Amino acid sequence: MQQSALIDILKVFSAHNVTVSSFILFLLSDPILENEYLDVRARAGTLIDALVASAKDSVNINWVYPLAWNLLQHELKRLLLNGEEWQLSATRLKASQVHEFRIDKMATEFAAEAPMLWDLLGHLLSAGRQVISDGSASFEEEDEDSELWANMDLEGIINFITTEADPKPVKEKKNASRRAATKKVVIFSMLMQSSNQKTNALETIIGVFLHACKTPEKVIEALSRLGISISINAIHSAITSLSAESANNLRKLGQTHLVAYAYDNFDVDLKTSIPTAQRSTTTLKHLTSAIVFPLEHGITLEDMKCSEELWRKSRLNPEADPADLPPQPHWKNVFQCIRMAHPVSIDSEGLSRHQKFNAWKFLHDLCTYGPEYFGQFRNQIPPPDVIDQIPLIKTQITPARAMDLSNSTVSGNISTIQNLMEQGGVVPPT
Repeated sequence: MQQSALIDILKVFSAHNVTVSSFILFLLSDPILENEYLDVRARAGTLIDALVASAKDSVNINWVYPLAWNLLQHELKRLLLNGEEWQLSATRLKASQVHEFRIDKMATEFAAEAPMLWDLLGHLLSAGRQVISDGSASFEEEDEDSELWANMDLEGIINFITTEADPKPVKEKKNASRRAATKKVVIFSMLMQSSNQKTNALETIIGVFLHACKTPEKVIEALSRLGISISINAIHSAITSLSAESANNLRKLGQTHLVAYAYDNFDVDLKTSIPTAQRSTTTLKHLTSAIVFPLEHGITLEDMKCSEELWRKSRLNPEADPADLPPQPHWKNVFQCIRMAHPVSIDSEGLSRHQKFNAWKFLHDLCTYGPEYFGQFRNQIPPPDVIDQIPLIKTQITPARAMDLSNSTVSGNISTIQNLMEQGGVVPPT
């Protein structure tokens, strides 16, 4: 628009005693002028940018704050209305909720339900980063804390503890983006919990994690007041709920009678902060841990009914018939059993199973550990022939409650087995 035309329009406004602002307000409120309103609405972003750019100080743009507050509060309220899955009750916490928790899932849903607030936090968190010429940001070196937050699930925590840190991250920008997303999830969770105390999924998981790491109660209390973790009492309630669920699952699993029990001793040094004469100088405590896992591969109760046969063929049985006794344990007997189960067969090349396996092993080692030239043939070596393969099954391990029993004596072992039978629901508790 030319300046002369603009001056003429302003003269018309002045002749009719109409200001520019009142004209725009009337234009937006009159339904008859819908076409002109649509044009203004389509260029609303350009108009707002011009208003902000023309403001000489922050006082002239204070009107932006209420508008932004209303939009961001609306997004947060909408997120709270649809955020029942982020509400974890400490008194009814289940192990499945802990295992299924994922920060990346929270980040995806938060970004979808509250995009403006998500982008705002991203801009605020990256405000101090130095932008280099190619448009990418100069990210700080990845630290262990951010890696731990990014893997805040049980499997990720274990991987973080057991794997060595990469001193030179290959995907530095991707890692920094993930760290920023994790921080935004933490801020989102704090905002949601301040509006609704029941929306505490992240805080509950962090509380359970702190308990598992034996974090001092003063640290937990400080994090609870900051809104990052639940309180100590809530953590105790969550652990009680998880323990009750674990005991119930262990009882159901044990009553199937298709499980195996394994136990071993462990020692705990219970040191006192202030030694006293009344207390024993021995601080080492001998305890017992145990696990229970189901018997897989199609094992049935009928398969477990073998006590009579085992006793009939046992060398500890004083009335056993010598003809029923198996041969003495020896490595040659093991190979004999294998030959009986799988008779020797010769293939078309004149090789037995043992010779074919030896040939495969020789080629595998030559291409894997031999001269570099042979490495190119590693992918051309076919896998060895399967004779009697045991199907690969992921076994679910269920830990039993630790027992204040020592396995160094016969009576201690008997008490341990009795305790495990009680935990498994095989015998009533004494």
